[in-house]
Amino acid sequence: MSHGVRKGATYALFGQGIASIFLFFFQIFAGRWLGIEEYGLLNILYSAIFIVAVIAVAGVVQGLIRYIAFFEAKEDSKGVKQSIQTSTIIYLIFLFITILVSLIFKDLLLLKLFNGSQIILIQFLIGLFGLSLFKFCNGIIQGYRKFHIFSIVIGIKEFIMFLLLVVIVKYMHLSVKEAGWSIVISSFIGILFILTTMRNPHLFIKWKGFDRINLQIVRFILMAGLIALMNQWGVRAGPILLKIIGGDKADYHAGLFSAVFMPLNLARTAVVALLTGLFPNLSRAYSLKDENLIRRYILKSVGIVGALTFFIIPIYYYYGPQIVRLLYGQEYAVLKSDTILLALVISFFLFGMLLSKILMARGTPKYSTFSLLIGILGLLSILFWVKLPPMKLVEISLLVCNFLYTSLQAIYLIFIKFQRSIKKQGL
Repeated sequence: MSHGVRKGATYALFGQGIASIFLFFFQIFAGRWLGIEEYGLLNILYSAIFIVAVIAVAGVVQGLIRYIAFFEAKEDSKGVKQSIQTSTIIYLIFLFITILVSLIFKDLLLLKLFNGSQIILIQFLIGLFGLSLFKFCNGIIQGYRKFHIFSIVIGIKEFIMFLLLVVIVKYMHLSVKEAGWSIVISSFIGILFILTTMRNPHLFIKWKGFDRINLQIVRFILMAGLIALMNQWGVRAGPILLKIIGGDKADYHAGLFSAVFMPLNLARTAVVALLTGLFPNLSRAYSLKDENLIRRYILKSVGIVGALTFFIIPIYYYYGPQIVRLLYGQEYAVLKSDTILLALVISFFLFGMLLSKILMARGTPKYSTFSLLIGILGLLSILFWVKLPPMKLVEISLLVCNFLYTSLQAIYLIFIKFQRSIKKQGL
């Protein structure tokens, strides 16, 4: 793997590693201090903020990363400027729409997700704004490939979140309603650090002489946003789905689900770090049409993800329930079937996420979008037509979703390679 990806992935792995450690502590101690049901409600808030923030910013972030790197490779400063300006406008429009829709449906959110708590609803709205802005700023940083800044920022955010949890729950002895502020405030601390760090003038674009909106970037943002939204459903929807279908024990089921899933998130952290370094550099490689570099990036990335899944599936099959009880306590009793199903879910998700980045880097995100749409349809089919206990129903529906997502993308990439082989042979 080239120096650019190694450097980016190393910085990102360091930052994501520090962040994941503090997120790990946050989840473990929240689960122990709050109990299963309140821990489940906290993760419902956490998942809701992440999923809705994706609507506002995720496609914009991918657009920033791809097109800043793409135009920088061509030394096209006008293209870089237009990328940031277009992305900023789309972000502000999406943010306004998501907040407006959330306010329109606030009664439904209160009833179905937040147990009627106005405080949690306010945390959700403020957290949505803070997290989306935090991710937007990080998109600019990654586009310029300032991975050292990115790694520091994400580590600081998760450290602050854990520190606030300790203060609020352990020392102030407050409940889940107040613990939610730790999720909200940490994003704004991260933003302050970014703004302090981004005093480098090259990270800003002057708005004087505004260029027209680049429709190609807009189309990419819309596609990438849809992919990111469905990606979040593939990995974070568990607690929310359990809240919807779980009945009187919904918070309890959400707590157990989160406890099983949290250790698996460490593997996801490693892959996210890899993709942080891979995506902008692979975008540059496609911009320069360097086939050898593209092939090397893809093969080594697939090998890394494959090695991770090779370890997590047998470990969670043999020791999953024991790992959960060791981390969270004896009251978190889960079945081996729960742990192996979620290990398979995360394994297919990691491959799907990698293939999606490859397709976005080559400028063909529509194939990832199609694969995810089919996956979501599979998820909904299982939820509506299969009768199972809530935990099993959500686990199997997520497994079907991520299996379809990964398989269809893989088929398309194999088909591309087959077509290229035919062209080279002159057939």
